[in-house]
Parts: sequence; structure tokens; C-alpha cells
Amino acid sequence: MDMKMLFIIGAGVVIFNCGIMAERYKDFVYELQPKAIRKKRKVAI
Repeated sequence: MDMKMLFIIGAGVVIFNCGIMAERYKDFVYELQPKAIRKKRKVAI
């Protein structure tokens, strides 16, 4: 393994992990939001 290959693989892993974290963050925000949205919907109904 030369350094260039290791760097490319490392960068790919970091980008991949950032993608996973972004998905988890979206899920986390989505979990937080509906509580307020549901209350508003219940009031509207």
C-alpha cells in the first residue's frame, strides 16, 4: 500500500461516514420535529 492509495481510501471512508452522519442527523431532527407538528395538527383537527 503506497501513501496515495491510503489517502484515497481514507478520504472515501471519511466522506462515507459524513454521509451516514448526515442521514442520522436528518432522522434525529425529524424525530424532534413531529412532536410540535403533531400538536399543531391535533389542534387544527
